[in-house]
Parts: sequence; C-alpha cells; structure tokens
Amino acid sequence: MSLEDQNIDEEADAPSGLSPGQSLSSVMWGRSHLVAEEILGSSSFLLHLRSGSITQSCYDRFSRQEALYLGLVHRTLEASYDPDADPDTDPEVGCLLLDTKELYRSRSFAQDPAAAPRWLRFALQSFHFVVVDNPLYLLVALSARSFLNSFVLESVPLPGFMRSPESESLYQRWREEAEEELTLTHRFKDVIEKHQNKSDIYKTINVFREHLMNQKILHRHIECEE
Repeated sequence: MSLEDQNIDEEADAPSGLSPGQSLSSVMWGRSHLVAEEILGSSSFLLHLRSGSITQSCYDRFSRQEALYLGLVHRTLEASYDPDADPDTDPEVGCLLLDTKELYRSRSFAQDPAAAPRWLRFALQSFHFVVVDNPLYLLVALSARSFLNSFVLESVPLPGFMRSPESESLYQRWREEAEEELTLTHRFKDVIEKHQNKSDIYKTINVFREHLMNQKILHRHIECEE
C-alpha cells in the first residue's frame, strides 16, 4: 500500500471533525479542560486539600454531597437503563456501564429525588437525556467525573505542610479512594476511543462538557470555611 493510499484509509477511519490519528477522548477533554481548571482553582474542598488544612467537617461535607449525587445517578440508571434488554449494546460498553453503576452504588447515599437540592435535580435531568440515547453517550456522561478525578489526583500532590495529623490522614484517605478509580478512567478512555467512529464528535464534546459542569456545580455547593 502506498503512503497516499494509507492516508486515504486513515481519513476514512477518522470520525468527522477529527484528524487522522487523533483520539476522541483527548479532544473532548481538551475542549473542557478549562472547566476542570476552574474546579481545581475554585473548589473550597480542593483548596483545603491542597493547602494541607483539610478538616473532618470539610471532608464529611464533600463526601455527603458526592454520595448524594452518586446515589441519585445510580437510581436513575437502575430505573432507566438495562443493557441486558438492549441486544445491540456492545458487551464491552454494557460491562463498563454495569461496573460504573456498581461503583456508584457502593459509594452512594440513598435519598428521594424529590428531596434532593435543586442543583442535584438539575444534574439528574441531564442524565435522563443521555439514558434514553445511544449507550455510548451515557458512557461519555459518566466519564466526566472519572476524568476530572484523575486530573485532580495528578494536580493535588501531598502538601509540604500539614495543619494536623488529621489533615494528613484525610488527605491519604482521599487519595486512596481516588486511586481506586484510575482503572475505570482508563477503561472509559479505551472504550470511547474504540467506538469513536460510531460517535458524533460535537455531540460527544457537548455531553462531556455538560456533565463536567455538573461536577463544577457540585463543588460550588460545598463550603469548607472553618
């Protein structure tokens, strides 16, 4: 095969809007990276974590809000999506969705959706739209939290100064929990890239950004001023 023929084949394999050899996951993250930077720089919880001044009350506020979010997303997925009922779902996609649901269940806090804060109900509405769509876009939506957590994990090293042994213990606890999800992040990336030829690049970018914005709203509603 000539170099010219190879280039034509690569262009045919690339989704519309992507350059040959470019991955969809890198593009969707690149288009929303500034949102992640804003979360890192404005989150009260992350600012206390980075400064070595995290307290039990601050950690508990974050954990509770995230557990509420995970619990209601899990409930939405349980009620609205069953990969076994969709014979067209790729087994790899279905397996990743099930594993993500199980993780959310294990870290969730049960609450009636009607009693959830307004911001959380808004976040759930954005999930309803992708649940009834192609499972690939549901994966993209779920990947936003995972990608953000991996980015934060890389961006928040152990502070040089710790306010107390409690702060150091809480930092280590946060890091261990975040590292447990790294494998899931890699799986999201691999599956999204494997199926990128079946995805609309602009829709993928918009879904990912919307659900990354949900994470920004979650962090905004956690105040850790002592």
